[in-house]
Amino acid sequence: MADLLPHQRARVLTRIADAIEDNAPRLAALQTANTGKTLTETSALVASAAGTFRYFAAALETSDADLTTPRGEYLTMSLWEPIGVVGAITPWNSPIASDAQKIAPALAAGNAVVLKPAAWTPWSRWPSRASSTRAACPRACCRSSRVGAPWSATRSCAIRASAR
Repeated sequence: MADLLPHQRARVLTRIADAIEDNAPRLAALQTANTGKTLTETSALVASAAGTFRYFAAALETSDADLTTPRGEYLTMSLWEPIGVVGAITPWNSPIASDAQKIAPALAAGNAVVLKPAAWTPWSRWPSRASSTRAACPRACCRSSRVGAPWSATRSCAIRASAR
């Protein structure tokens, strides 16, 4: 993702949001079975996850390279550069929403993500359980972690999205 322009990364994030919305009933049912929350609540969490990806896609579409407003006799600039690989550890209580809140901004910034889901919610290893979400990232590298596995990049879900 680091080699993509912001509008191209926005397109990837929008495709992920579309895939989440297309699979919302299935993802909500999976979250309910996994966490014990009501279907109403998990449906809202799935919608929140899609909304998070759309929010960061919109932020990429509207970002500009202007200089920050001067504050005194200083020149202030913000450089938007990927940092590489982002490690994300998510809790058990709302996996899909928490995953989205970590994955979307990292992908928006052009980073790869290594995701370590909670061992208590093994069915929520996002996005490995959502095949169409993987389809939204055509050259994605996705590995699911083993439940209870120690933290390691080889056993966690590595997400690396790119535009078509």
